[in-house]
Amino acid sequence: MSLTLLLSLLPLNVQAKTVTSNETGTHGGYNYEYWKDSGNGTMVLKDGGAFSCEWNNINNILFRKGLKFDETKTHQQIGYMTLTYSCDYQPNGNSYLAVYGWTSDPLVEYYVIESWGTWKPPGNVQSKGTITVDGGVYDIFETTRYNQPSIKGNATFQQYWSVRQQKRTSGTVSVTEHFKAWEAKGMKMGKFYEISLVVEGYQSSGKADVTMMSINIGGNSANPTGTTVVPTPASGSGKSAFSTIEAEDFDNAYGSSIRSIGMGVGYIENGNYLVYNNINFGDGASAFSAKVANGNTTATTIQLRLGSPSGTLIGSLSVPSTGGWNNYEELSTTVSGASGTKDLYLCFNGPVNIDCFSFAKGNSNTNPINPGYILLGDVDQNGTINSLDYAKYKMYLLGMISSLPEEGDINRDGDMNSIDYAMLKQHLLGIINLEELSGPKTTPTPVVIVTPTPTKTPSEGTFHCFLLLGQSNMAGWARAQDSDKIPNPRILALGYDNNQWGVAVPPLHEAFQGAIGPGDWFAKTIIERLPENDTIGLIPCAISGEKIETFMKNGGSKYNWIVSRARMAQQRGGVIEGILFHQGESNNGQQDWPNKVSTLISDLKKDLGLGDIPVLVGELLYTGSCAGHNTLVNRLPSMIPNCYVISAQGLSGDPADFWGLHFNHDSTVEFGKRYAKKMIEVLGW
Repeated sequence: MSLTLLLSLLPLNVQAKTVTSNETGTHGGYNYEYWKDSGNGTMVLKDGGAFSCEWNNINNILFRKGLKFDETKTHQQIGYMTLTYSCDYQPNGNSYLAVYGWTSDPLVEYYVIESWGTWKPPGNVQSKGTITVDGGVYDIFETTRYNQPSIKGNATFQQYWSVRQQKRTSGTVSVTEHFKAWEAKGMKMGKFYEISLVVEGYQSSGKADVTMMSINIGGNSANPTGTTVVPTPASGSGKSAFSTIEAEDFDNAYGSSIRSIGMGVGYIENGNYLVYNNINFGDGASAFSAKVANGNTTATTIQLRLGSPSGTLIGSLSVPSTGGWNNYEELSTTVSGASGTKDLYLCFNGPVNIDCFSFAKGNSNTNPINPGYILLGDVDQNGTINSLDYAKYKMYLLGMISSLPEEGDINRDGDMNSIDYAMLKQHLLGIINLEELSGPKTTPTPVVIVTPTPTKTPSEGTFHCFLLLGQSNMAGWARAQDSDKIPNPRILALGYDNNQWGVAVPPLHEAFQGAIGPGDWFAKTIIERLPENDTIGLIPCAISGEKIETFMKNGGSKYNWIVSRARMAQQRGGVIEGILFHQGESNNGQQDWPNKVSTLISDLKKDLGLGDIPVLVGELLYTGSCAGHNTLVNRLPSMIPNCYVISAQGLSGDPADFWGLHFNHDSTVEFGKRYAKKMIEVLGW
């Protein structure tokens, strides 16, 4: 038996109330809020959840009634939520009618858009998929707001959207189904603050009469209306089990925190699972391999099940501590009972990060295609050459595993080293074809064990380190592509949240949507100019949405954090060679900004003993709303010794960014190369 709270079950017959200025309170058993920044608006509060409103000559105005919570529970803990309403909605211009609310930790503003005026929100943003529920199809979107009003004051936060493809002005909204669909796409919800029905207007006029509105909490949450979540087509769907499947290409996910982290899927908790539909196991699989990381001291088990979270168990993979959340290892286990095309469920009993996985046929000690045949580069011996082989080779060169099979001697010179590794990379990039170079075994022995050459550590050459400072364009906006994620064991990065060194793979920062920043291709470009024994260390210290004041020694909250991370590089033997800086959007047009940047750089150089190392400062997007700030950016070389401006001329904004502040993927790559070109020139490399 379940307990259902129907707050408008009985007529309250409360006295109507008229509101004409910003106000919050309770009325008819519901919380209400009237908010505007300018203009004229009237809200009439009626019985229960009903209200009417009218507005004109406004900039932005919101009228809403709903329920507020104390931010101590998630929506799962509160219970299943639906909202039923009927509205005579008459907008004139930009407006929308929606289910609306907030969560904290993370700070999220969410909308389920039922109808709108002349502009369909959220604008020119790439859809993340659809959800079919309550007799309609909704497109799913995610956007970011920078330094804007929120329930926590001015802040930077995510917005989640479900936008109905066909407008309606009455019906029942199964709100929890939208929460579940968002979370399945890595859009994490936090502690619950509010659920309401809102009428919002922006630079428009109009009126609306909500004749009834009720919010229901509790009851049976098991698919009450035939809800189905339709993901954006993913490469994991319908794939061969014997190809590499990227973890983030799941078809569905269960868990309130689970999400894509750029290099796979993370924030996994006990009881969570990932679903990969229509995986073809052919005649059967005998082994499972996954690239995983575990920063805990205790092991996590991944159960492999078919059909459902409690379906047929075909194997289990134990993931012990790998020493850090960015320290990925390839682990394997045997499987049985998998054949034909099935839905695969990865079920977790604790935290783990998973990057990719694949299955193998036959005996793992021989090539499954031909036991007498060497498929050069197939170091996991599963009959295919893919990113799992590349990851395993990287682990070998880093000394994380002690040996490779004969397939690792790609150039057949009797040794396994970075030359073979480079050839494997060329195959994955389509430059060469290792299958054409493969052939019969050269000796009767199926496996040759070779002692690896010593790992190239920073102590054997120069460890060249670079500070990455700024806000979102340095942290990254555009989603990283597969070509960006190919690791180079000579490029390391200091973990953004764990202070552990690991091979640099985007996102280097805690960036939106697994993003790439200019630091990625800066390092990939500059490493080509360094001696073979040298390595690069990136020290990511950018924070999206932050003003320059946040980073300053006097009054800033992050200066000591930057210094401590830089010293970790120095303590490892690193030489900080330069600073990459991109910031200013949050200080747009402020005339004292150059002086503050100069002070920050001077303090860092002094406290870290850096001397007059090069400081490269990137311009802001020419076509964006902050383009005028470039006048201030270009003052910096006259104020900071050895400082140079990196031009943004010809670079393009990301069409998914309706603020017009962020570079698109290709421009971010080019920007990183421009930073590298100047650094090479200044350092004489």
